[in-house]
Amino acid sequence: MAGNYRKERDMKAFETQMREEDLAYKRKLEEEKYVREHYLRIAAKAREEKVWIFDPLGKEWYTPDEFEATFKLYIKSPEDVYARIKFKDPFEAIVEAHTKTGEFIQRVLDYAKKISSENEVNKKPSQKK
Repeated sequence: MAGNYRKERDMKAFETQMREEDLAYKRKLEEEKYVREHYLRIAAKAREEKVWIFDPLGKEWYTPDEFEATFKLYIKSPEDVYARIKFKDPFEAIVEAHTKTGEFIQRVLDYAKKISSENEVNKKPSQKK
């Protein structure tokens, strides 16, 4: 008789655990559906405005289609996504990148000149000896 009670109790615990896991799984599916709908809206807005989606934190550019495809890899909260992304015209980004690249090249050249002149200064005293 005690064995039957134990089996019943174990079975009830098992059924309760299965119900809880099923509910958790259904909740997760609903959350993913909610997030997916927001990603689709963001991509649709980008398509409508004929822009791309830029993530300043990751410094990544996404076409609307790429953004849709990455929704699971991205942030899970739509609110975080809205706060994080920017809609930008990729052609404006090319101009920006060109300007920043030019500035970066100039900084590298200035640094190289500085290092070169420091090396020249350091060589002169050792050559006199």
